[in-house]
Amino acid sequence: TALLDNTAYDTSYLVYQATGTYEVTFITWSLTGADASLFSIASNGEVTFSANTTADHETKSSYSFNVVATTGSLAPATQAVTVAVTDINDEAPVITSGATGTALVDNTAYDNSHVVYQATGTYDDAVEGIDWSLTGTDAAFFTIGSTGAVTFKGSTVTNHEAKNSYSFTLIATTGTGSDTLSVTKDITVAVTDINDVAPVITSAATADALTENTSYDTNHVIYTATGTYDDAVSGISWSLTGTDADLFDIAANGEVTFK
Repeated sequence: TALLDNTAYDTSYLVYQATGTYEVTFITWSLTGADASLFSIASNGEVTFSANTTADHETKSSYSFNVVATTGSLAPATQAVTVAVTDINDEAPVITSGATGTALVDNTAYDNSHVVYQATGTYDDAVEGIDWSLTGTDAAFFTIGSTGAVTFKGSTVTNHEAKNSYSFTLIATTGTGSDTLSVTKDITVAVTDINDVAPVITSAATADALTENTSYDTNHVIYTATGTYDDAVSGISWSLTGTDADLFDIAANGEVTFK
């Protein structure tokens, strides 16, 4: 009788029932072979464990022994016996892929063929694979296939200013019924910002008035430029053009002075 993985069996559990035909009053039963020392055989042919035993498919997937039937002085008959240990899903899957997906680019259209994350994992050899699913904050935006590929459900245009990342929880499930085991992992997919908002000059259109017949050196600030800019960049690069631009310099901080 096949044994079940991770199950405890005592010395009363019938592993195998030996039977035979004979011409004398009885058969004398005995055991030989690889795992014979783990078992006992009674006079009625019942084979049981010699001691309480817990089956473990990962350690030992089957037991083998020979049942020997002896009658009188005749040569004994031998039957090779194998007792299988039926594997069960007793090891939870392990998600081996990382906690971040492939970064998305701001203001870019992605269709439902673009893979934003590839789930991978390992699982007990009692099952054939992992069933993938998604839950969490942004799970509704995505779908996951049987191969673990996560894609948008529909065409999506990213916008870092509106949403700078997506997050969902990956679920890996193996087995069915009472053998079901699941693990989860939180995943983040970043939206990489780009410089898509033009700078805005917030300083006034007139500089400080200059006084006639007054000497000004190159340290005198006649105008300070200020502005706002997209948070994808670190600042504004200032420059001058126009009628009298060649008379002035503008520094990195926006200060305009005579050359």
